[in-house]
Amino acid sequence: MFCRVCGLSAVLAAALFAQTPSATLVGRVVDASGGVVPGARLQIRDLNTNQTRAAQSHEDGTFAIPQLPPSEYELTVEKAGFRRLVKSSIALQVEQVLRLELRLELGELSQSVEVRAEAPPMNTDHGARGDTVSIDEKDNMPLPGRSFGDLAYLIAGVAPNSDGGYGSGYIVNGARGDNTNFVVDGVSTYNRRSGNLIIQPPIDAMREFKMETSGYSAEFGRLAGGLMTVALKSGGNRLRGSFFEYFRNERFDARGAFDLEKAPMHRNQFGATVDGPVVIPKIYSGRDRTFFLASWESVRQVRGQSRRARVATPLERAGDFTATRDVAGKVIPLIDPLATGACTAPGGPGCFPGNRIPASRFHPTALKLLSYYPEENRPGEAYNYIGMANERTSNDSLLFKIDHRLSEKDSFAVRYMRTGANPFSPFRGTDLPQFGIWYRNRYWLAALNYTRSITPVVFNEFRAAFTRSNDLELRTRYSDRDFGSLLGITPPQPDSRLWGFPSVAIRDLATFGDTKEFPKRAAVNNWQFADTLTWVRGRHLLKSGFDVLRTQYFEPWNRDVRGTLSFQGRWTNVPMGDFLLGLLHSSSLQRGTVTNYLYLSSYSWFAQDDFKVTPRLTLNLGLRYELSPPLSEKYGRIVNFLPHLNKIVVASTAGVPDLDAKLAAVRLAGKVAVGTDLGLPPALVRTRYRDLAPRLGFAWRPFGGTNTVVRGGYGIAYD
Repeated sequence: MFCRVCGLSAVLAAALFAQTPSATLVGRVVDASGGVVPGARLQIRDLNTNQTRAAQSHEDGTFAIPQLPPSEYELTVEKAGFRRLVKSSIALQVEQVLRLELRLELGELSQSVEVRAEAPPMNTDHGARGDTVSIDEKDNMPLPGRSFGDLAYLIAGVAPNSDGGYGSGYIVNGARGDNTNFVVDGVSTYNRRSGNLIIQPPIDAMREFKMETSGYSAEFGRLAGGLMTVALKSGGNRLRGSFFEYFRNERFDARGAFDLEKAPMHRNQFGATVDGPVVIPKIYSGRDRTFFLASWESVRQVRGQSRRARVATPLERAGDFTATRDVAGKVIPLIDPLATGACTAPGGPGCFPGNRIPASRFHPTALKLLSYYPEENRPGEAYNYIGMANERTSNDSLLFKIDHRLSEKDSFAVRYMRTGANPFSPFRGTDLPQFGIWYRNRYWLAALNYTRSITPVVFNEFRAAFTRSNDLELRTRYSDRDFGSLLGITPPQPDSRLWGFPSVAIRDLATFGDTKEFPKRAAVNNWQFADTLTWVRGRHLLKSGFDVLRTQYFEPWNRDVRGTLSFQGRWTNVPMGDFLLGLLHSSSLQRGTVTNYLYLSSYSWFAQDDFKVTPRLTLNLGLRYELSPPLSEKYGRIVNFLPHLNKIVVASTAGVPDLDAKLAAVRLAGKVAVGTDLGLPPALVRTRYRDLAPRLGFAWRPFGGTNTVVRGGYGIAYD
């Protein structure tokens, strides 16, 4: 049983933890003739929260204002001897570097020049490739499932994942499906078990998201595929709210070509979002200071599904195989295992007379099982059974966020998200609707970030977060009884959580019974801590920081606890004949449950310099150091194979009592070594200490304007 942990090390890929999604405003202040204006005072104001930040142009007229939350802004520029310049409607997007040319006119400060900002058509200051889905695109484009991730397919280099159930829904630039990073408001929501995102916020709570496909900076690490960064909305000084409901009904649908009748379809998707200042009448007013966002979204759906299958015909159920033919159309001779002589054709000395099994030879357990096997409803067809059942979906998602300004220099934000899903799948592990499974999946996110403006050009942000996913196969139609024991197939099962129907596989016919993996549970906990320091120094925009990610992964291993019976035609030449006689090809049964307690920690440090070499050329220089010790197991049950010893190695005997006796019982004595005896670490894999990940990018504007930009980048990532 100790080897159940083997192979899981490949599943738990490391993830990233980045700073809260922000934007940077850069540019140059010049006079009417194009000469630089040093020492100009700049003030940028968030039109949503009325919060302000100040900056000053350098000797060459350039300026940079980093760490700006995605929002709409107004920028005011003042310099003695010039008119005040007010630039409004500056829309900043996730991870955007927006360049502005601010031209001052001679005059008095009391005179103002107001202009409306126009965003440049492309990224002019960074080598990263990607695109942003804005709030307008998100709100106005059709999304049948209201999943914001569907919009990622609009971005060049992003394609649907066809790798099966593992990984996210995206293939980015040919990378694996589990190589896409997910960041929600600076918190990694990458599930190290499934390769997908842990939690998805309600779409109305999102401001926008950005999918970067390559060339991102050193503050982002681990996976080499795409980087999806989601920015949540924040409350403002205005109280705003919205409510929606979408519905779909089968009355608007057509009947499926192979369905017996029109499949039911009832889908209701509804929710509400409200945000604004925190106000407690006569006690507290949070205008310009404390803001909230609350969002809720639910789905209720009943959807008809159908599957085509082949089941035993009435003749076959009665033991009559005179009409059972092979692919060439010939009647298959039915061998009598108790007879002597050959049975190469029906009627031979070794065959059942008349190609029929007498009812007196039927095994009593086979008759009991047969009562749960459906009869055909499409007689005469190759697939003589169509199963129809309703798939049910019940999902709820809740988000709550608080933004608070402690002082002119200090602010923090708290976020809490919870998503619950309780689906029912009628066809789990079989094409027969008699065996379905109910799920109970829960996902959580709790995060805090604290930002301090140390000086007008130095900023620090600390982040802490916890995410959890808990996927549970709750019950099946038959999990209220120990059917294996009741049918006389398996010994009594004392643990009621493992009750259910055994899996019965009859070759050429539809498998019936509960799925082998039930009950399946997988819980993943992530603790994340990070800090980022940003420093604007002349032509340099410097960032450095660290992040720590600790993952716990628990999964009970219930692979075959109710038993599997396989009938392949080994005895009678007809699988259904073997079944009626109770003659197995093979059977399997797991006794006992092994729970994997896996732990994985990752540590990263980075430094990034966006260096404005000339007004036309920006270099993005970065270096990231990754320290990711391999995963270990709480009780030392990690298993590996060492080719030079030609032996299986188990980390420790602490979690595997009586190892020698167990090995001798399965004839593996002398074939297994213990890692502690060989001086190996608990993970059986040595830690790499030289994982340096350089990043290099550039953005060059050959003609000085923003209409033509040459960009590129290079980077290394460790997965």
